[in-house]
Amino acid sequence: MPGRRLASLLSALLAGWALLVMGPPLARAAGANFPERVSLGQHEVILNGAGVRYRAIFQVYAAAFYSSDRKTKESEVYSREPRRMAMVMLREVTSDELGRAFINGVYQNTDRAEVARMVGPIARFGAMFGTVAKLRTGDTLTVDWIPGAGTVVQLNGKSFGEPVPDPAFYNALLRIWFGERPADPLLKKALLGERAGQESY
Repeated sequence: MPGRRLASLLSALLAGWALLVMGPPLARAAGANFPERVSLGQHEVILNGAGVRYRAIFQVYAAAFYSSDRKTKESEVYSREPRRMAMVMLREVTSDELGRAFINGVYQNTDRAEVARMVGPIARFGAMFGTVAKLRTGDTLTVDWIPGAGTVVQLNGKSFGEPVPDPAFYNALLRIWFGERPADPLLKKALLGERAGQESY
């Protein structure tokens, strides 16, 4: 009996040590790892869903959407609460190509009057991609909405452009992936958790 209790104790200690070494749970999409929880300033957001953006048969980037609670409908993602869209590049893409794709996504999914009101922030967002030549495989781009700061973009953990305080602008960006004409309909479903777009471990 003492030997069994000792063995059980050792197993429990080893399991706890393994969790400490491994860190928080992750979700994987096309080899890209996304943590289950992320801190945005003083706020914590949870992984809502993850998947892969395809162009024809080619994988462009793995993406994950984070929010303060689970979202299953498009209408639920548009709010003023903290959120994150994270992308890990799966192939090399010129920054001009990615910037134009983002701007086109905004135009295709946003009311013309609203686009006209946000023409300044949209232009600055597009110009931001002109500061780097290309995004390489493995590069990480995050687009966050942080209350009190606004839309904050980072490339590989470093600030990429200036924050945009208008919440409508961030929601317009989200429509690139969640709008009526999303960049990838299957990715939209994965980000909303409607299908298996990720592997947790």
